[in-house]
Amino acid sequence: MNNKRIGAWAIIFALSAGAFFLALSYSPNRDMVGNDKDEHGCIGSAGYSWCEIKNRCLKQWEEQCEPENTTGENTQIACTQEAKLCPDGSYVGRAGPNCEFTTCSNVYGILPYNSGVRGVVTLGPTCPVERIPPDPNCADKPYKTTIKIFHVNNLNSAFLSVDSDEDGVFFASLPPGEYILDAGEGNNSGPPTCGRSQVTVAPDSFTPITISCDTGIR
Repeated sequence: MNNKRIGAWAIIFALSAGAFFLALSYSPNRDMVGNDKDEHGCIGSAGYSWCEIKNRCLKQWEEQCEPENTTGENTQIACTQEAKLCPDGSYVGRAGPNCEFTTCSNVYGILPYNSGVRGVVTLGPTCPVERIPPDPNCADKPYKTTIKIFHVNNLNSAFLSVDSDEDGVFFASLPPGEYILDAGEGNNSGPPTCGRSQVTVAPDSFTPITISCDTGIR
């Protein structure tokens, strides 16, 4: 009789233990949202992931994992499409966190530039009649005047103005590019008149040029 009781109690104990472990395996806490935290404490089932830059959990579709400025606002801003004309004829746009114009190339370097033009301005004829053989006294004379230098892409604003000396000699330090030289006083409205001259300035060199101005004497 005792053996039967012992066997019955063993069966009851085994069934109770099985029911207990089965209940644990189907506990609602096992699949509950929030129990899937990663090593940083971010709950993936809730859409959070770890952002190393900001050192916190965040939802990527609500907040980008990007550096912040001192105000705590995201630095990713949209700049306007404005463009600035550089003295060399090129254009630059706005960029960066403050939407400032980018630096013009070949303009804000160390001056003087290691390139440019050097030349002389002459004035003639100086006699009303050309003589044969030519009279040395009627040769073209050096012309002291102002030379305005324009970039070929901007003829409305002079890039630089220089003066020729008593010998008609002038010198201008310029970045490489294409230029128009306009010599003479009063915008060439009357004699003497000097035609516009175009020059190409190559890197690390100075282009020689002679500008001839007409006195109007015939």
